[in-house]
Amino acid sequence: MRENRVINVGYVTHAFDKIWKPVASREEFLAVLNLPQVRTIIDDIRAGGTKADKQKLKQKLPAFFFMGRTADSLPGSRVKGNLVPTGLAMIDVDDIENPEEIYERFKENGEFRLLLSHRTPSGHGVRFVVAKPDAVSIEEVQARVAQMLGVKLDTACKDISRLSYACLPEDIFFLDEDIFNENDNDDDNRASHEDENEDGTAYENGASHDNDNHNDNGSFPEEYEGVSYKKIVESL
Repeated sequence: MRENRVINVGYVTHAFDKIWKPVASREEFLAVLNLPQVRTIIDDIRAGGTKADKQKLKQKLPAFFFMGRTADSLPGSRVKGNLVPTGLAMIDVDDIENPEEIYERFKENGEFRLLLSHRTPSGHGVRFVVAKPDAVSIEEVQARVAQMLGVKLDTACKDISRLSYACLPEDIFFLDEDIFNENDNDDDNRASHEDENEDGTAYENGASHDNDNHNDNGSFPEEYEGVSYKKIVESL
């Protein structure tokens, strides 16, 4: 781990906690997922109940920030009014019966560099965290993914303060440790990590491997099948 590095990812212990806590590595991320209350709460969510009841349960889960970090990336920083963009975009696909199939379709497309994907606490959703191309908005990334997968997305995820509730460790489809490091998701830094996969820097369902889900040139199309992404975003 390099000294004085900026940490991209932080979490709060529940939805009403206001103090940002940095997550500097895969081990620290998994330690949060392995907290006993996480499994208890998710088991309760998946046992059934009303949507309102499930939402109250979710709010008790630890929750991560992927799209925004505190300016100083230090423990004890207050979240409200103190977040700056990380350069990541988060995409949620909800109310589906086939989260793993949607993940496989996303992975096969390969348009965006994937850093994290997992089943959501409900068991009926999938979350993606990707490296956002420069000069492209979070909304544009979401619009492209919606078109790519043919699904409806949770468009509220455009806010960089959007929480990502903890999942179970076995619900992770893919995790690349570069997600925790500022600027480690660009081409130059990715090259410096080429040999790290042997140590499990990136793994899918527990197996380490290379992650090729990115654009080589970082470019982003302005339209899809003749329709501008601006119009697609407005329609969403």
